[in-house]
Amino acid sequence: AVGAHAWIGLWTVTTDYLTTRQMGPAATGIRLLVQIVIALLTLVYLLWGLVTIWGGV
Repeated sequence: AVGAHAWIGLWTVTTDYLTTRQMGPAATGIRLLVQIVIALLTLVYLLWGLVTIWGGV
């Protein structure tokens, strides 16, 4: 639930503030890069939580 909440909130922030109007023509690429980084960090956070709860390496 925390990961989904973080993704929705940060997706909203990136689509609201990383726009062509605010950043110029490079905004789409920057927004995509930022969203990929956020998605990867959210995935790492989720996997780390699963390993912490159920044990592992």
